[in-house]
Amino acid sequence: MFIARPTSGGTVFLLLTLAAGGVAFMNVGLMTALCAAILAAVWLSSFILAQFFSGRISVERLSAADVPGNTDAVLPLRITNNSIFYRQVMIIREKIGFSLKKTGSWPVPALAPGESIVMFRKIHADIRGHYTLEKLSVISGDPCGFFRRSKNFFLPGEITITPGITELEHLPVSRRSRPSDGGEGRLLGYAGIGGDFFGIRPYRYGDEIQHIYWRGSAARNKLMVKEFEASVTEKIHILLDCCSKGVGQDDVDSNFEHLVSAAASISITLSRRYCQLSFAAEFAEGGRLHLSGDASGICGKIIEALTELRCCDTEVDGLLCDAMEHLNPGDTLFLLTMSSSELTVELVKQLNDSGVLVNWIYAPAYNFPPVEPDIIRELPRNFAERSCSMEQIVLNFKSSLPEMLHYDNDLEKV
Repeated sequence: MFIARPTSGGTVFLLLTLAAGGVAFMNVGLMTALCAAILAAVWLSSFILAQFFSGRISVERLSAADVPGNTDAVLPLRITNNSIFYRQVMIIREKIGFSLKKTGSWPVPALAPGESIVMFRKIHADIRGHYTLEKLSVISGDPCGFFRRSKNFFLPGEITITPGITELEHLPVSRRSRPSDGGEGRLLGYAGIGGDFFGIRPYRYGDEIQHIYWRGSAARNKLMVKEFEASVTEKIHILLDCCSKGVGQDDVDSNFEHLVSAAASISITLSRRYCQLSFAAEFAEGGRLHLSGDASGICGKIIEALTELRCCDTEVDGLLCDAMEHLNPGDTLFLLTMSSSELTVELVKQLNDSGVLVNWIYAPAYNFPPVEPDIIRELPRNFAERSCSMEQIVLNFKSSLPEMLHYDNDLEKV
């Protein structure tokens, strides 16, 4: 907006000025002419002040830190008054893609000549993902509020909204089942992160670059990775259901978003201990995501994948069938689903019978009704905390994840 435009109050004042001028023209007199001249002078001076009030204002975007969802994101700006005049209060307005408000407005305090301030603008982060920040507007006007003028600044920037993180103190991780000894009192090894060389295999997405076997890769004309014998026997798996058929109606606070947050929270908690962690889910494009490695090293990649993960058409049963080949007695599985089919129930029973501890976190769509304005969000009448078919951890929009993921004497505190 290059020319200052009248506000609603300015339009009323303009009509009043025109009325006063008409009266002065019809009834020529000193007082009527003086009143019309004063009103016209105020209106014209307000227009001139508004036209030049945003001149010589510089805005610099500072780097914004990545934040988890359902928290306040901070978007810092440095604003400088480069003129020799005082600047009155202005408004910063910017479109924000990760907020339900879509547009944020923040007041800028009055600036003295040459003064510079840093604004830490806060806005609630509702939608996870990677976002590009581009244009923002500085809106100013005259002291009377009769005119407003906006000046656009193109300031590129980026911010990432990761899944919401819930602090978990305990996790149900079984330590009861262990592999048998290797004959000399030493636990049988398996491929993982450790000190002893185990073997080589083809490169998989998520493998550490430092473990690439370059000489073997050159000989085979494809990337090969060194595997080392793991020094611990604890292996934990996370499987996430991304099938769009089971997603609730609300785009932001749905059962899928709660499961993504649960997967992120479990990964963060496990990263504080030494264990092997694997994560598997389906891509929206039809591909399969599989990350595996030391929990502390692989956690960042899991969070990055969960940030961009979207729903797909593939059901979780196929993912669970493939994962069963890599699950051994004594392993722990966190199965996060939005549906409960007969095949899923049967597969979970087989895993439990084989000695795998399965923590089935079930979030049905009917437990996550859509959020509607001026309507209290309530659970449906058919809500049940446990499934009738088998033991499950059933989530709803009110569930407290730390309370649901508890442990007892047979399980270990994480």
